[in-house]
Order: sequence, then structure tokens, then C-alpha cells
Amino acid sequence: MFSVIKQKIMFDGKEAYIVYFKDVTFGVLYEQIKAQKSFQEIINATISHEMRNPLNSIISNCNLLENDKTLNEKQRKRLKTMRISCNLLTSFLHDLIDWTQIKLGKFNKKVEYFNIRSTFNDIIKMMKFKADLK
Repeated sequence: MFSVIKQKIMFDGKEAYIVYFKDVTFGVLYEQIKAQKSFQEIINATISHEMRNPLNSIISNCNLLENDKTLNEKQRKRLKTMRISCNLLTSFLHDLIDWTQIKLGKFNKKVEYFNIRSTFNDIIKMMKFKADLK
């Protein structure tokens, strides 16, 4: 991309013009990248807020239901599947937010240890429950 610049000068006592072209590609690209980063920050904030709130509400209700003594075994299994699904969604949400922060150069690494066997067992239980419904 080029910008045309015209400048009036006096040459040998006469009015003249100098016309030159300026390459503005870098400036345009820089502004596009800046706008994209700003858009990613807005998306990150929106995802963080709009998805976390309903998910936290579901998790809170699961916590309340876990203390309900009137639930039968089938209902408790469904509740456990809800809890596992919420945990997976929370993990996905955190991954998405981390990815956005990496793209923005704002990521802070945090090491977390987890029990992979327990994670796989939770996934298997959730899939089994879904298969049983079909």
C-alpha cells in the first residue's frame, strides 16, 4: 500500500510540486495486528465471563444436590456425570483462555499435577452413561 504525498515548493522563483509515494504497508499491518489483539482480548473477557458464570451456577447446584439424601442411585449417577461434564467444560474453558493469553503474549505458566487414571476413569464413566442412554 502506498500513500501519495504532494508538497508545494518554490523552484527558480516558480511554484512547483514534489510528488512522492510513501510505503504505508507496515503501518497498516501494524494497525491490523493491534486491532486483532484487541479483538482477542475482548473475546477472552467475554468467554471468561459469559461461560464461567453459568458453569459455576451448574457446579454450585451439583454441590447442593450431592447433599440431598433423597436422591436414588440412578439420580446420583446422573449427578456425578453432570459434575464430570462440568469439570471437562471448565478445563476446556481454561485451555481456551490460556491459548488466547499465549497468542497475546500474556500467558503465565502454572504447573498442576493431576491423577491421569482418575481423569480417564471419569471420562469413561461419562461416556458409559451417555451410551447407556442411547
